[in-house]
Amino acid sequence: MTQDKKYRRPRDEDRWNDIEIAIRILGDCTPKDMRMDIDFSGFDLCGLNLSGMRLSGAELYRADLTRVDLINTHLEQAVLTGADLTNAYLLNTNLTNAHLANANLTNADLNRADLTGANLRGALLIGADLDDTNLTFTDLTSADLDNVENLTQDQLDTSIYRENHPPNNLPEGFTISKNRAYEMARTENGRYRRRFVRNGVWFKQPPLNPLLTRSR
Repeated sequence: MTQDKKYRRPRDEDRWNDIEIAIRILGDCTPKDMRMDIDFSGFDLCGLNLSGMRLSGAELYRADLTRVDLINTHLEQAVLTGADLTNAYLLNTNLTNAHLANANLTNADLNRADLTGANLRGALLIGADLDDTNLTFTDLTSADLDNVENLTQDQLDTSIYRENHPPNNLPEGFTISKNRAYEMARTENGRYRRRFVRNGVWFKQPPLNPLLTRSR
């Protein structure tokens, strides 16, 4: 999906460039195991160029990331719950195990993005470009897939969803297998874990179970 650059918001170049440089330095200089302390929750980062930055584990809860350039950015395990990523550029972005529940990804470009194990429960993917996006074990429970572009049945077959709450507005002709549904079951230690209804196998991310990956 090619986004029209003319819709990028006007900005004070010096101010925004300083913010971009500060975020880049913060991401590069913070040890990986401490990046969860990077907190931009609720910040207005609209239109910034954050491409290639190391922001794995960062807190971006309900941040305004509309039209943000996140190409090749590391956002593994980042908290993007409720964030606005409308028209964001997410080509080749690493979103492995990221938290994107209730995020707005309307018209986002997710070409070749890695969403392995990501939580997209209730997310809006209206008009998003999913060309070659990795959806392995991506939780699409109640996600809105209205008018998504370049999604394939094979991609959908690797995603998961909570039983009785499949993604909404699937493209015409697409189906989602009951074998990809899970239920929440209580373990012996009192914690709740996903359990796939098909065979009752306990599943925790990562590692990925190749047998489940191939199931339909």
